[in-house]
Amino acid sequence: MVAANLRVKQSPMSQLLLMAFGGAYADVPEDATAWGGSRATKYAVALEGLTLDSRLYPAERQWVRSTWDALRPLAGGAGGYVNLMVEYDEDRVRASYGSKYDRLTQIKAVYDPGNVLHLNANVKPL
Repeated sequence: MVAANLRVKQSPMSQLLLMAFGGAYADVPEDATAWGGSRATKYAVALEGLTLDSRLYPAERQWVRSTWDALRPLAGGAGGYVNLMVEYDEDRVRASYGSKYDRLTQIKAVYDPGNVLHLNANVKPL
């Protein structure tokens, strides 16, 4: 299904990136960083719908969403790497950080209690 979706995209700029994890990444303990993904993760996928023609936006958006829907059963969770997100849905941000989210809200309360740094995949201060 995913391979068939690659032929459906209309813009040559749209892409599916597959990144392999392992090595030093897998050597870091789960609780050592804010990274929400499991250190047992083998791959990450980035889907990007890109076009210079605004008339293709809906088709490329649909391509990204349908490709993700096809990949979703293979995913380890509903989260993702927040630096690759374009839309910062709060539930998805929470899912991305997983069990570390609560600890990050405590850290944010100390270092950014006014939530000045909020134009991102925002972790709200506790």
